[in-house]
Amino acid sequence: MEELPLSILFLFVLLLHGAAQGQQQRTLDPTEVEALRVFGSRIGLSPAWNFSVDPCSGLYGWNNTAPAERYQPASGVQCDCSGNSSVCHVLRLRDSSGNWEFLFSFRSEPWSKHDHWYTSSGIGILIQPTVLVRNSFVVHEVSLASHIFFSYVANTNNSNIGINRLRGPLPASFGRLTQLRSMGIGTNYLTGSLPPEIGNLRFLEQLYMDSSGLSGEIPPQLESLQRLQILSISDNNFNGSIDVLGNLSSLQELTMEGNRFRGQLPSSLGALQNLTKLYIGDVSAGARIPESLNRLSLLSRLSLRNCELSGSIPDFSNMTRLVFIDLSFNQLTGVIPSSLASLPSLENLNIIWNSFNVSNAQGQTAAEMNCLETRMGCNAVDAGRNFELSINCGGPAVSADGMTFTEDSSSLSEAVYYSNSSQSWAVSSTGYVDFNGNTFNSVPTAATRVTGTRDSSLYQTARASPTSLKYFGLGMVNGPYQVDLHFAEIVIQDDSSGWTGLGRRFFDVYIQGSRVLQDFDIRAEANGSYIAIVRPFPAQVSNNVLEIHLLWRGKGTCCSPAPLSFGPLISAIRVRPEFDTSGLIPATPSPSSDSKVVPIGVGVGVSVAVVFLAAIFAILFIRKRRRLKYGQDEEDLRSLEAKPNLYSYNDLKIATRGFAPENKLGQGGFGSVYKGVLPNGTIVAMKEL
Repeated sequence: MEELPLSILFLFVLLLHGAAQGQQQRTLDPTEVEALRVFGSRIGLSPAWNFSVDPCSGLYGWNNTAPAERYQPASGVQCDCSGNSSVCHVLRLRDSSGNWEFLFSFRSEPWSKHDHWYTSSGIGILIQPTVLVRNSFVVHEVSLASHIFFSYVANTNNSNIGINRLRGPLPASFGRLTQLRSMGIGTNYLTGSLPPEIGNLRFLEQLYMDSSGLSGEIPPQLESLQRLQILSISDNNFNGSIDVLGNLSSLQELTMEGNRFRGQLPSSLGALQNLTKLYIGDVSAGARIPESLNRLSLLSRLSLRNCELSGSIPDFSNMTRLVFIDLSFNQLTGVIPSSLASLPSLENLNIIWNSFNVSNAQGQTAAEMNCLETRMGCNAVDAGRNFELSINCGGPAVSADGMTFTEDSSSLSEAVYYSNSSQSWAVSSTGYVDFNGNTFNSVPTAATRVTGTRDSSLYQTARASPTSLKYFGLGMVNGPYQVDLHFAEIVIQDDSSGWTGLGRRFFDVYIQGSRVLQDFDIRAEANGSYIAIVRPFPAQVSNNVLEIHLLWRGKGTCCSPAPLSFGPLISAIRVRPEFDTSGLIPATPSPSSDSKVVPIGVGVGVSVAVVFLAAIFAILFIRKRRRLKYGQDEEDLRSLEAKPNLYSYNDLKIATRGFAPENKLGQGGFGSVYKGVLPNGTIVAMKEL
């Protein structure tokens, strides 16, 4: 489709501008007929619209019968002839191919109840794709630099130009939309900073700017938006301080991950008494968690991920509604407060990759906790016998490039450690997502054949993770290796004309703790989706363990082409020695060995074995109960048996007789250790956190 300059959009705003004085009758307003005529000629419609009859008549190809929530594959307009006026006005335009669509409205109610659609209650325009339209409309390469557009929509209440390909700066004239209640500009290719005129929108309640492309500092004028309830600014290039955000007293939801903010988290955040959701990530804070956050008694979801936070976890006891806490990828120290487990509503607590004190851990935990976390002490499994590694990530065993790539098809949940049958490699996946009931797909499958390779079968599946994905080569012979990482984007489509191609995936890759790829975009590197690429890297193994870490740091879109379309993704891994292997005998799987899938998630009562895994990954991931909307039973524990057994928290209470004092065996770094007898008679040690 030909690019549509914003001046064309203005024509349609103009044709509606005179309509505020009245509506109704059987013919379209003559000024709007002329605007339609100009628009049709400018975009080169074929066949051209027939103006020998009135566009609102429904004759000669004009279609004006499409219901509000259903879209017919026909050219034409939908007219509004209500009210006492002698003329009709345009509400919706559509071409016969369904490649584009405009929606205008003078009404306050939405045309569709779908979350992606709404109308403006003043003179406005909606340019928005939706799953209700098979061939959705997307604006192509339109510049927002024109000031004339926003001059004629001053009465608009709701404006969403998100999920498009809009480019250029956000004009200062949008500050004339002083009646706005909701504004969406996310998922675009905008440039420049947020204009200070944002402060003019004093009635604004919702502002969605995630993945918009904006940069620079947040203007102090944002403080004027004292009615703002929802602010979403993730995945941009904003920098500077976030102090101004602590003054938005009406905020209920604040989401700001994947930017370049610097400076400590302001204590004024604790004054936002209406907050129910606070997601701050990827901030160079370098300070402690503000103790003032404990005043947020309505908060249910708290994420302070990857903010360089140090010190101990402060008191959260007043935040009794907390369901989810994520403090992962920081520099927190000290003892994990036992009070966290006492929060009555808490279901998930993620503190992966911090430096908590676990020196008093019981049993083999203290001796082996460095395994995998520091790549030391993992040589107990075929120590020094493995010197090759090939994994078909997310898929079955396949032969490719003269090698057999082993199976890796288990679906991993939000906190799982998996080792293959020979225990020559392992994978961990962590990260919790809850997006309106959608489940993260950890093993996506390609919808079409991947090209650019002779071994297409190696790329038809992939392993994905919402946050952190780690592969470990275990029992490796020490020495130099070449690590080949195979990628193909099989989730985000190559759609240059539709909204399904607007998704952007970014993640970092570390090998042996050193970053080798930053903000890696598979599709950009391969010049398209469903195209295979291989990235080779050198690696040195010195402690019999090879670590490959793929990490999402908040960059990229979250929900295009579908919810949860983000996070690291990899198709296959091959590791080859760069040294003489003469005389070395590769390790072979034991006939009795089985793959192991073990949750890193632990409940209030857990086994020592699971605590061992928790220590390995420096993670505590509480799941007291699963949400009913997932239709799953309580799942608090899986043992380390080859075939996992499931135990509920109630089972563990019964096994320890309610964690009776006489069953207490000792005190560990994470809490008290109790003797328990499971229903099958197995005697175990359990640690209460």
